[in-house]
Amino acid sequence: MGKKAAGFVLFRRLCGQIEYLLLKASYGDFHWSAPKGHVDPGEDDFTTALRETKEEAGYDEKDLIIYRDKKVTLNYEVKGKPKIVIYWLAELRNPNQPVILSEEHTELKWLAKDAAKDLAGFKDYQEMIDNPSVKRRHHKSKHKKRSKSKSHNRDRERERDHEHERERSSRTDRDKSTEINQHGRRERDRHRTDRHTHMHSHTERDYHRHSHSKSRKRSSSSSSDSQQYSDHETQRSRHKRSRFKKLDEQNLLQVERLAEMERQRRQKEAEQKTIEEQAAKRIEMLVKKRVEEELEKRRDEIEQEVNRRVETAKAEMERDMMLELEKRREQIREEERRREEEEKQKREELEEILAENNRKIEDAQRKLAEERLAIIEEQRLMDEERQRMRKEQEKRVKEEQKVILGKNNSRPKLSFSLKPGAL
Repeated sequence: MGKKAAGFVLFRRLCGQIEYLLLKASYGDFHWSAPKGHVDPGEDDFTTALRETKEEAGYDEKDLIIYRDKKVTLNYEVKGKPKIVIYWLAELRNPNQPVILSEEHTELKWLAKDAAKDLAGFKDYQEMIDNPSVKRRHHKSKHKKRSKSKSHNRDRERERDHEHERERSSRTDRDKSTEINQHGRRERDRHRTDRHTHMHSHTERDYHRHSHSKSRKRSSSSSSDSQQYSDHETQRSRHKRSRFKKLDEQNLLQVERLAEMERQRRQKEAEQKTIEEQAAKRIEMLVKKRVEEELEKRRDEIEQEVNRRVETAKAEMERDMMLELEKRREQIREEERRREEEEKQKREELEEILAENNRKIEDAQRKLAEERLAIIEEQRLMDEERQRMRKEQEKRVKEEQKVILGKNNSRPKLSFSLKPGAL
């Protein structure tokens, strides 16, 4: 299902003229169009048109005279997807009521029909303004946007002039044809009147003849009077026919003369336009030739100026390159200096770390030496304790021997020797 939108073709009557409202979009290609918007889910087309007109132009339903029977449906494709746009024709009740633009549009214009068609630029929109009651269908989007180039604008203006000229010519032809038709109707009325008069004269003549035949025996004087009256009526009708015939010939000659004058005027206008186009082309050729001659004359000066500018540009480029090289060298030196400072700082940190490690090693060595000295001192004390104990042991042994020897002198004298490691 493609996208669907709805809106109103708004117009107003101001100073006896009809003007259409166009809004310039603030997105995309900044196109001009009537107020419209996408249909939300669950919303009907007419409600969408009212809502979008309120949001984009500030007009409520009470501000508009809506022609529901004037409905146009446009079908086209946008980026390969089908799109349906439904418009209703609506008139602004108060032509002086201002438009309140939304953020979706940047400008607004009230324009006549031709100007609105030219500004909108869409073929289907132009046809819709021309005949808003016809349903249009398009299989593909053929929106021919107006080019912004000056040449295209000139072509559009020229085409518009041709169209206005054709409209004037067609209007003149219509006026002439209307005049000829009116003249033909007048002539037919005249001929009808002549026939009626002629029939009336024949009827009167027959009546008079009949009355004459009846009253011929009665009175010869009345017969002569009726004969004279019928001859008089016949002459009058002949005179009228001849006068009408002359008037018809004069009118035909006048119409032919007017047609010839109009043809000559058109021919003169065409010749004048051809002369103007040829003069414009000749002027353009002369200007082009003059420019080429001027360029040819100033070729040496232009080449010198170009060479001078090239040399100046080269010098500036060389100076810029030297400045860039100097800047790069300065950056390299700065980087080297920063790297040296970083290396020096790292070396200092390493030296501090080494000094701290050496201090810790010395402390550890001193503690180890102190521990060794303590161990040696402890061993010395233990050795002294052993020697003291050994001496005491030897002393006790000797005392025991003395005791033993003192009680029984007959026993042989015993001698004991203790090895230092026995204890």
